[in-house]
Amino acid sequence: MPYAMLANVIASSRMGFYMGVFNFFIVLPQILAALVLGKVVDWLLGGDAMTAVLTAAAAMALAVLAMVWVKEDAETGKEATI
Repeated sequence: MPYAMLANVIASSRMGFYMGVFNFFIVLPQILAALVLGKVVDWLLGGDAMTAVLTAAAAMALAVLAMVWVKEDAETGKEATI
């Protein structure tokens, strides 16, 4: 869904560039998490992985609430800028 939202608000001539940059913001955190999250959970949370899962759930809930500020244009059905 985020890709579709982004595609609706950027110029088609620059879509490849912006989709690539957007993809970095998806892939780089996943790589970072894969490399260090296990050590962080052991060190910071005492090995309790459920706390990490609940923290991720809270972050997802905040992201959902942030979507309240994304307005949809009534004429085109596309998301308008904030």
